[in-house]
Amino acid sequence: MKVRIKNEREKIKVKKVGSNTFEISNLEENDRIVLYDILGRKVKEVEGSSRIVLNNVSSGVYFLMVKRKDYIVFREKVYIVK
Repeated sequence: MKVRIKNEREKIKVKKVGSNTFEISNLEENDRIVLYDILGRKVKEVEGSSRIVLNNVSSGVYFLMVKRKDYIVFREKVYIVK
């Protein structure tokens, strides 16, 4: 699988709301929010929502990505502390 990254970083914004929820703004209709752990394992995926709730996620370093079709349009490192 080829991974292509498009630069949409200036449009997409991530905001932490509450202790375990992130809200992502400026998403398009079919965008997916995907959370990966530091080893590259998919932890959670959300489609059709601008929020990702991390209730059952352990403390650690993760990568939050927004995927659009076969592109990664946004990628950011996030730190979860519980």
